[in-house]
Amino acid sequence: MSQRVLATWGVAGALAAAVVAGAGTAQAVEVPQWGNVRYVFCSNTQDNNDIVYYDALGKREQIATLADQTGDVWCSNVDVMMTEESFVWSAISHDDASYVYTAIYVNGRMMAREENRSDYGFVFAQAM
Repeated sequence: MSQRVLATWGVAGALAAAVVAGAGTAQAVEVPQWGNVRYVFCSNTQDNNDIVYYDALGKREQIATLADQTGDVWCSNVDVMMTEESFVWSAISHDDASYVYTAIYVNGRMMAREENRSDYGFVFAQAM
C-alpha cells in the first residue's frame, strides 16, 4: 500500500478508536428544538470536498464544490433548522488539499470549529 493510503487509514482508524473508546474530550454540539444551525466548510481546493453534517432528517454526506473564494480558500455554508432537540457534528476531508476547516453555529453562536493542514495530500477536520 502507498504511504497516502496508509495515512488515510491511520486517521480513520484513530478517529474510530476515539469514538468507540469514548475519548471524553469530543462530544457533539447540542441544538435546541427549532434551533438554526449553520455549518461552514472551507478548503484550499474548490471541488471534490467530502462533507458530512446533520439536518432534521439525519446525517448527510456529499461531495461538495465550495462556492465562495477568499484569498486561497474556498468556503460554503449549509443552513438547516432542527425540528427536535439534537446533537450534531460536521466534517470535511479532501484527498489532495492541504487545508480544511469546518465550524458549527447554533442560533448565530459558534459552538465548535476545527481546521487542519497537511503536507501529505490528505486533510480531515471534524467539529464536535
